[in-house]
Amino acid sequence: MPDSKVYTEAFQQESGLPQLFLTSLGQARTHAVEHTALSDAEAAYPVIIFSHGFRGFESQNMFQVKQLVSHGYIVAGINHTYDSMASIFPDGRVTLYDSVKNTESEIEPLEKPDRGPHFFNQPSTNY
Repeated sequence: MPDSKVYTEAFQQESGLPQLFLTSLGQARTHAVEHTALSDAEAAYPVIIFSHGFRGFESQNMFQVKQLVSHGYIVAGINHTYDSMASIFPDGRVTLYDSVKNTESEIEPLEKPDRGPHFFNQPSTNY
């Protein structure tokens, strides 16, 4: 698993388990290929967006993703900054799970003037 050290440290901080129990994360291997050309064998492919669960990370459940890909699906894993165990950005920055920042990011949009209680009572036109 790429960047397993980051995830091992994050799991250790959250769970309190010794890192020795978590070092096997670095041994996980997959057949996943990043930044490869899309096959032109089909005109279109179905796409699934994998969204990990609370305190998860984008490369968990690789056994399920591998199964989906073997049946022709394109699977994209996303991460949720401050809600995942760890987020690793392309520039190398790492953010760990942070319940305070996660809560702030959810509350802030609700505090906008156009998002008060009246906003939620209006019928949605975004179908």
